[in-house]
Amino acid sequence: MSDMVMTSEGITLLEIVTREEPYPGMDPLFVATKVAGGMIPDFPEKISIPFEALLAGCFKQEPSERWTFAQIVKQTQELRKIFH
Repeated sequence: MSDMVMTSEGITLLEIVTREEPYPGMDPLFVATKVAGGMIPDFPEKISIPFEALLAGCFKQEPSERWTFAQIVKQTQELRKIFH
């Protein structure tokens, strides 16, 4: 998967967990351009530490260090065990 896809996965995960837009009120094209340049959303305080670690893996600045989809799935399964 491309580097941007993994960043997009992180944004989608953040939206699912918070049920909020990560960039409220911002123009989607502006957001896409900024995200491509490395801008990441702020993580709300209400996010648990394990989930924050999952998101951080999606948003690493160095593309080669970003988590793969397989790593995201594995971590999600681990989180499910903890919170289920």
